Amino acid sequence: MKEYKLILHPKDPRAEPPATEPLTTRLAAWGLTGNPFAFRGREHYLVGEQFMQLITFLGCSPAVAFEPPADGSERDGADFCHLELRGPFPTTRFLGEGGVKRPRCPRCRGWIDDWEHALSRWREGETHLHPCPRCGEAIDPTTFKWRHSAGFGRLAIAIWGVFEGEAVPSETLLRLLRESSGGEWDYFYSRAV
Repeated sequence: MKEYKLILHPKDPRAEPPATEPLTTRLAAWGLTGNPFAFRGREHYLVGEQFMQLITFLGCSPAVAFEPPADGSERDGADFCHLELRGPFPTTRFLGEGGVKRPRCPRCRGWIDDWEHALSRWREGETHLHPCPRCGEAIDPTTFKWRHSAGFGRLAIAIWGVFEGEAVPSETLLRLLRESSGGEWDYFYSRAV
């Protein structure tokens, strides 16, 4: 079964991530996260009291489950909405999982068809530049226009159980993240198998 997530991350893929403990404290104080719990061997968080004010669900009546399965099983994480902090990582990582869309060139907006090859070369040496097949510009893959399907960074907040296009971070949450980290934040949707 597929796992759907909304992933929040700093816009600057090389930004120094905030320390984990102060960030988790702030997320709880804002009401985004609730109590921690173990899920698949990692620490995750139930949603907090202000979650629905900080994450805007689109559509007229979304059906969102906020409690883990009653049987306590570790079934598919898409069964309920919860959060996971990923990182901080020592270096920039590609944060995309499944459902990555073909990106565009940030200069000419042409399609980057061989993006997977560009990523493998980037992983070999973080400074690798990839030529755009349309305009020829040498481009850092971290600047590709991923159309909210992937991103790069040293830290991410994964919100499990959110389908593509179902919800977005509110302006309030983006402001709080910006003020606490000193930089802009972005988001994308993930669909992992």
